[in-house]
Amino acid sequence: MTHAPDDQSTLPGGDNPYVGPRNFEDNERERRLFFGRDREGADLLSLVLAERLVLFYAPSGAGKSSLLNARLFPGLRDEGFTILGRARAGGQLPDGIALETVANVYAFNVLRDIDRGQT
Repeated sequence: MTHAPDDQSTLPGGDNPYVGPRNFEDNERERRLFFGRDREGADLLSLVLAERLVLFYAPSGAGKSSLLNARLFPGLRDEGFTILGRARAGGQLPDGIALETVANVYAFNVLRDIDRGQT
């Protein structure tokens, strides 16, 4: 079994551009490592800026979160937007909250996550 030389799998400074099975995070170091999808990032940013609603859909593992974190969110911040963070639009209410007291379970959970600062 042969292995690629280390100089082909790392960048100057020892950074490996392959993060493995997790998504790229929204930080400067990982934005530098993210490559090959600049046009997709620019197209997505243009759509988000131009349209009221954009559906961003792809199969699991296609790199949606990485594209959002490494290209869309920084681009939106550059345009003066504030990124609130992710929120789950789940249908389950927390214990102790009755269904009849909540008009929209999904909106409730999104607002609850944003209020808690969950990202």
